[in-house]
Amino acid sequence: MEEKLKKIIYDKKVFKYIYYLLGSLSIIIMLLNLILKDNNNFMPVYYSNVITTWYYMLLYLGYFSLIVSLYYMYLKRSEYKVKLFIPGLLLILFFIWVVITTLLSNNIMVSLIGHEYRKEGLFTYIAYIGYLLGAMLASNEEKNKFYKLFVIAGVILSLFTIFKCNFTNMFIGESSEYKAIFHQFNHFGYYLLMAIICSISLIMNSKNKKEKILYFMIYII
Repeated sequence: MEEKLKKIIYDKKVFKYIYYLLGSLSIIIMLLNLILKDNNNFMPVYYSNVITTWYYMLLYLGYFSLIVSLYYMYLKRSEYKVKLFIPGLLLILFFIWVVITTLLSNNIMVSLIGHEYRKEGLFTYIAYIGYLLGAMLASNEEKNKFYKLFVIAGVILSLFTIFKCNFTNMFIGESSEYKAIFHQFNHFGYYLLMAIICSISLIMNSKNKKEKILYFMIYII
């Protein structure tokens, strides 16, 4: 069993499933927003439950990614000793700084777990490190698959917000603001910024001219 697990991690197959699970969480949240949304209440009771569910799923998946990533680097320590030295050192220094600022905080609990609306505490940052390490270890082929999924979702949301109608509003919760499923238009802006960066990467790395044109059209949208 141990050897089988080691082989799965060594072949990076487990990272593929982490990506799939992360993408699935976004779809689940969108469907919950569709099923449970309340147009008469800006922040209905279900919203807190959805955010809490999303947070813990995101947290545990990030921790899992961190454990798997560290184990993978241990298995291939001779290869990654030089390659990840500088990024790893910067990451450790950043984490030390985050811990120090957490300990010096006026409200230690908020710094550790955040609060009900924004759960951006130390525990969340640890999960982010797990996602970052997983992304650093992923192959270019796997990264491109994730980029494609990201930009496709981004262009669909963009089209929904450009061509507003009652039908599309059911799925993305639009109103007079351009916020898609994110409840805040600036959060949607962050997402679109990442989608733009991913689309530029796909344009630059694609060797197929037709694909380059397709990604360029997505970039324009």
